[in-house]
Amino acid sequence: MNPARLKHPIKIQEERVFKDPDTKITKREWITIRECRAEFNQPRGKNYYQAAVAHKEYITWFNVRFVDDSIEPGMRIIFKNRKYEIEQVNPDYQRKRLTSFQCREVV
Repeated sequence: MNPARLKHPIKIQEERVFKDPDTKITKREWITIRECRAEFNQPRGKNYYQAAVAHKEYITWFNVRFVDDSIEPGMRIIFKNRKYEIEQVNPDYQRKRLTSFQCREVV
């Protein structure tokens, strides 16, 4: 793995639900659980056309150093003030070098 490819800072966030003690109203809040550096990949060229045929042209991939099972689908990634919902987590259990996140941009 070339560490120079992991050049983009990202934040991985989890949605937490809690009750406000004063008003007793349930609130949802996104909490940053991890800040790391990632490689950012979007479909280009032939891969873009294949993704468009499958109606997945807004799919992007983030590769980070291997992380444990604490990150799950439904969490989100913040990258350059844009939000990406994690759809799939693909850890490399054999070599334990990278974990890939398949994400969809939240518009």
